[in-house]
Parts: sequence; structure tokens; C-alpha cells
Amino acid sequence: MANEQKHGPSFSNGDRLQENSYTFILENGRWYLFEPDHEKQGLSKGDLEMVDGSQKILHLLANGNRTMSLRFSTEPFEGANRLELIENCDEQKGGGIYLLETLDGKEVGSMMWICDLALLVFGDTPAHIYFKALDPAAEARPK
Repeated sequence: MANEQKHGPSFSNGDRLQENSYTFILENGRWYLFEPDHEKQGLSKGDLEMVDGSQKILHLLANGNRTMSLRFSTEPFEGANRLELIENCDEQKGGGIYLLETLDGKEVGSMMWICDLALLVFGDTPAHIYFKALDPAAEARPK
């Protein structure tokens, strides 16, 4: 990609994420967070696997692509989809149950579990997660 892609969290206001982008890769029908230095961070590839809700969202947004980038924030932004925390899961399961009412303007109305990988991205389990698929063509254009 021509522009610089962030692959780690950017924190401010304590540990609250303001905004960041992540790339995901589809391998053998499963989505993984693309983090080339994951072993240096003490993470296995399995630690980067998207499960349940994240897997569903990525499949819906991918449109047949095997690689995609998403912009995330704990604050609303133009064109963002919103996940709303309904319930924190117990410590053994981790993560939280979120409601996705719409996805890119289409009604979904689905409850889904978002695993503790949200802790890596956000530093906690936020009340709202805002996200949007990034246009690969726009990412490749020089700024």
C-alpha cells in the first residue's frame, strides 16, 4: 500500500482508543488480524483469529475479498457502523455480547459475541465500537 498502514493501537486519554485501522486476512475460511510482528509480541497466530461476531462482520463486508482493512473507533465517525455492548461476558469467556442493528445501512439486528481480542484493539470492552471498511483503492492512492 502506498500510504502507511497502522497495525497497533493508538491510545490517548488514558487507555481509550481514539481511532485506528487494522488489516484482516482470510485463510482457509477464517479471518485473522494481520499483525506481522505478533510473535515478538508473544502472540500466536491463533491469538489473532477472529471468532463469532468479528468473523460474521468480516464475511459480510468482504464482498469476496481475502484481505480487507477496517477503521475502528470508540467515537462515531461519518459512514461508521455501530456495535452496542449489551453485556460483558464472565472472565472465563471474556469479551462481550454486542448488538449490530445495521451494517452499511442494511438491517441486521444480530447479537454477537466479540472476544477479548477487543482488549488488544481498544484496551477494554467499550460500550460502543464504530467501524467501517476502508476502500482498498483509496488506500493505494498517494496522499
